[in-house]
Amino acid sequence: DRRDLAQRWGLLPPADAPVAGAATLPEEPTPAPTPAPSLFPELGMEVADLGFKRVYLTSVEQLVKVPVWRKQRILRPERAMQIAKAKARELSSGSTTGMPGVITVYSDASAGSRSLGIVDGQHRVAALILMADQGTWDRRAKNVLVDLYELPSGEHAVVQLFKEINSAEPVKLVDMPGEDGADDAEREVLSEAVDELQSLYPDMFKTSQRCRIPHVNADVLRDDIYQSDALRRHGLRTRKKLLAWLRQSNAMLAERDEATWMELAERAGKNRDTFAAALAKATKHGFFLGMDRTWLMS
Repeated sequence: DRRDLAQRWGLLPPADAPVAGAATLPEEPTPAPTPAPSLFPELGMEVADLGFKRVYLTSVEQLVKVPVWRKQRILRPERAMQIAKAKARELSSGSTTGMPGVITVYSDASAGSRSLGIVDGQHRVAALILMADQGTWDRRAKNVLVDLYELPSGEHAVVQLFKEINSAEPVKLVDMPGEDGADDAEREVLSEAVDELQSLYPDMFKTSQRCRIPHVNADVLRDDIYQSDALRRHGLRTRKKLLAWLRQSNAMLAERDEATWMELAERAGKNRDTFAAALAKATKHGFFLGMDRTWLMS
């Protein structure tokens, strides 16, 4: 009835509320629940067992001892540094948001072992380690949320967990474990060659995967090369060969005159002023791979 609804919404006191002025006895304090023993004490304090996963409050000091799954996407130190700097600025200005998100860890119980590995959140962990080293994050405080998935069937289960976690956010095909992605040898060649290219043209690489021309992002570039099948088409099986091909492609693009570039921009419907500014920067730094993608199919 109306009175019942009013009581639920707090518009009226409940039927058993004490009458004003009546004597009341003090309530017995409710004893605090005894926390259950942690199944994985190396991860800190277990705060919930949800059946399909366990939730822990962990410190940086404990997280640093957990290895990153070897098939995780490539760790980009510059990305971790960017996260650490941004978070340090927030904390210095009084922010209390901490580190958003959770770190996802798996436990591999196959063959009687109980090894742990970080399957998602490695850049945030790296950022926390940097901050702890700089004194802007308490390395012993249990203030990092960790999801633990206990997997009984080994590597295949870790692959499936990785795919499921990243199905909601873009994962580059080159970093996708299993048959779809690059194998370990290909990923090593791609990573080493692109890292060396970045060291040659540091001003032309950005941490954002949505960077504008003439810039490139290392992970996007690795994925573009992989999906173009250039490694197989040109027999680029070593870092040295791939880097040479990248530099040769860049040199070919550098030979285009301004009129040719602007004609291509007009065909693609690019804004002339914006494209001209990008071309000027590419020319200044001698790096043109971010201006055009046709070289990938050369």
